Amino acid sequence: MTTYKPTPHDVAWMKALVASLTLGGVWGYKDQPILFKKTGEKTMALITAPFGDARMDEEIARNKVVMAEAGITFIDQRKKS
Repeated sequence: MTTYKPTPHDVAWMKALVASLTLGGVWGYKDQPILFKKTGEKTMALITAPFGDARMDEEIARNKVVMAEAGITFIDQRKKS
């Protein structure tokens, strides 16, 4: 698990991002195959990301930390094939 500590800027950015999305809006993380969907006013669901990729797992873990600090609930809704 990550030991990442978000900066106040990271937390403010995440709050602004989630506030700017409409319910059902999707946010793609950088140039990576990670997609989140806004499922509630303060809830983001991970809907697409590879399983078992250490680099992606770290990015997801960092996002979970920032979301938690921002008061946003993280839900993993990926489906394993």
